[in-house]
Amino acid sequence: MTTRQDIERLELWIGGEHTPSSSGKYFDDLDPTDDSVFCRVAEATSEDVNLAVGTAHEAFQSYRHTTPRQREQWLAKAADIIERDRDRIVDTIVTENGSPIIKARFETMAAADYIRSAAGITRRIVGETHPSDNPGRMVMSVREPLGVVGSITPFNVPFLKAAKLSAGALATGNTVVGLASEFTPRSVLLMGRVYEEAGFPPGPVALAEDTSPSRLEGVSVRKYASHLGLVPIDLTLAEDDTLFVGDNSDGVWRVTPGRRFATFAGNNGSGFVDGPASEAEFRSPEGIVLDSDGNILLAGYGNRAIRQIAPDGTVTTLHTFGKNPHLLEYESDGDLLVLLKGGIGGDEIVRITPEGAQSSVAVPQFDAITGMGVSPAGEIWIIGTDYLEGTTIMRRTSSGDFVTVLETDPGRWGGLFSIHVRGIDFSSDGMAYVTDEKYGRILRIAPDGTVATVLDREDFGSANFTPRGLVVTPRGRLLVTSGGLFPSEGTIWQITLPDE
Repeated sequence: MTTRQDIERLELWIGGEHTPSSSGKYFDDLDPTDDSVFCRVAEATSEDVNLAVGTAHEAFQSYRHTTPRQREQWLAKAADIIERDRDRIVDTIVTENGSPIIKARFETMAAADYIRSAAGITRRIVGETHPSDNPGRMVMSVREPLGVVGSITPFNVPFLKAAKLSAGALATGNTVVGLASEFTPRSVLLMGRVYEEAGFPPGPVALAEDTSPSRLEGVSVRKYASHLGLVPIDLTLAEDDTLFVGDNSDGVWRVTPGRRFATFAGNNGSGFVDGPASEAEFRSPEGIVLDSDGNILLAGYGNRAIRQIAPDGTVTTLHTFGKNPHLLEYESDGDLLVLLKGGIGGDEIVRITPEGAQSSVAVPQFDAITGMGVSPAGEIWIIGTDYLEGTTIMRRTSSGDFVTVLETDPGRWGGLFSIHVRGIDFSSDGMAYVTDEKYGRILRIAPDGTVATVLDREDFGSANFTPRGLVVTPRGRLLVTSGGLFPSEGTIWQITLPDE
């Protein structure tokens, strides 16, 4: 049996030495097949990054003067080592990343090929000569190494990217500081060990793991409502603490403060029928909000309409669209914001006044907008996703411009978000709370952009924890919807924060 003490610990690799983090902290690198701990990795701090850059800069002063022949030999040997240790490298990539073995083999051999190609570059670093207007003189340009090169390695092809982003820089006389994804640090550190065995002098390559955001201490979680027999999607909270929840079985449920739940409207089959609660039909309801009169507004994604549910459960259709309404939010002046998905022009946000007038809200272009909220200051926040570049959270200032609050910048947060960030709500002090459905995380974003992990999948004791909708109660607690593999796993969680 493997105990926590038996699990391998990986340190930072700086100046040719395995260096502990200055904080002394480690994070768990998980096997994606079963979430077991694969290894424990030193959690780098800004001080560690400064040390790595400083060490690489110092090494650059001598490494820049190495000969093309020396660099060629080191790189060629590195390629030989990869080919020799192919099976061990493939096994690490498969176990740590969950990569198919065919892809891992391709990645490993492609890394060897790229490094071997880079070895040939060392002898082709040439300048140019130009005629001069001064007799007897010649104008000449010479290529020189720049210095320390930073490389950021994603989780999906860690070993190949580590090779590609370092080999060219090393071939041309530069030194490298590499930042590995928190999901695949061991695969990247293997590349550092390859360079070490190949004979590179200490210092030209430094590797650090992405730092994770701090975790809030003292957070408690419990089930608010469970075994619902449905998968809750979004939720909204009335003034009397009654919850209304949209679900994947085409209905809206009411959960009383006493935790009793029952169908409020719908659950009569998938369709598009207005009328009494017992006859109304919805198709794929999504976002849900309450208006000032106590009516529920539901984004009928499959109906391409906004449906209104009166306090007595009667359903009427308020607005129809050529796209699919996904999320709804009210602004302080009573205007309704509607996030529309798909169709020509991509995702968009429409503003609807209480009188019914519609206008478009200009938003930055993303492959998809997955979330939307309104802060206590009245600013519109959006969660945008570019499938190749990650997730960005932006807010709309009083001037109408969108500014970036936080983005998936591996250089700072290390792949903090997946591309499935959806729920967002705010506490009275301006803290934003968001849910990441794929990574199973709930995160807090302070007004200054500082991020903290509230809870993640481990805290909920389920690998199937998939948070979606989120609401912050007047007392500052979080209520979060989560599905699972089966409808019986549908749960609403209550999270109590330490400063409540």
